[in-house]
Amino acid sequence: MKARHFVLFTLLSLATNTFAQQCFTPKDGANKYFVASLDALVENYGKYGWIDFYICSPAFDTTFALTVEKEQLICKKIVSAKWSRIKKMPKYKTARWVLPISIDEYRVLDDLLENATITANYFSYFVGIDGVTYYLGSSGRLVSSWCPKEGTLPYRTVKALDTVCLAVTSNDTALLQKQLAVCRGLAIEFRLHYPLSYFYPSLSYHYDYSRSKKETKVFSVVLSCNYGLLKVKQFVDTDTNVSYRDFRFDAGALGDSMAVWRRELFLSEQENRISIFLSDTSGMRCRVDSNREVTMMLPKQRLNREILFAASHLPTGDYELSPSGRWIPIPEDRYRWWPSPINIFFS
Repeated sequence: MKARHFVLFTLLSLATNTFAQQCFTPKDGANKYFVASLDALVENYGKYGWIDFYICSPAFDTTFALTVEKEQLICKKIVSAKWSRIKKMPKYKTARWVLPISIDEYRVLDDLLENATITANYFSYFVGIDGVTYYLGSSGRLVSSWCPKEGTLPYRTVKALDTVCLAVTSNDTALLQKQLAVCRGLAIEFRLHYPLSYFYPSLSYHYDYSRSKKETKVFSVVLSCNYGLLKVKQFVDTDTNVSYRDFRFDAGALGDSMAVWRRELFLSEQENRISIFLSDTSGMRCRVDSNREVTMMLPKQRLNREILFAASHLPTGDYELSPSGRWIPIPEDRYRWWPSPINIFFS
């Protein structure tokens, strides 16, 4: 029995160790000394805190950081620190390098930092004093990794970002392009670690003014998923004696399906907004605008994965759903009224 328990414990330890190595660890309660180093090294501090950055902080060497902005990369390195006896805080002197980038290049690094920080977890048990600590920041999230094991996802991430820093300090655009390809692949790997709960929809009720001349109340029920990138909205006409508190909508299987659909769209890098209006209509239609935002209108019973994913891959234009379930191009003026994505995302 003891031998069996030992084997089980060993397997669990190995499994935990393997899983832990694939993600960073959330960093809590940054002290004032750490914040002082952030102020010195990271430049894009604003109303919502530091947005996108990477810091390499060795125990016995110089700390350096990469700030990711939409038009440039900024690398800063601490060259000296003077301590104030009065404030008992260090005052840093830094060296600074800048490399211009395009918006597409910015998005690659922004995606990597976002995915790496969102998927961070507390399963790592590694602790230590000496060594190198790496920090990643994105949209107010701060994560870290202490001496990540060679070959793991955090290890490959910090090595790629180290090389991006080298590209900035040496003004090497060819090296930057090579590393951006690596960063793009790492971001995709991090996406696999997003939990399904991240994509599960939230349910909300809204009052809409009547869309016709008749005196009716129109309540819209919205199932939103993953920051509004996939929304389903249903309009329901009611009499004047009904309030939204009396109205009920059972998300049921549709809510579960939305989470699975949204995760699959996310993993396939389909990041465009998709608005779906559920309405009993004979004209089941779809519009894809110039920004690749998709607007669909069809009955609830016709909504399924195949129709959704087919619409997400359509080129810009207007479409109608055939009896066989295929999207067929139609003239823009076939229908007088089209639902607006603005109405569904901001109502």
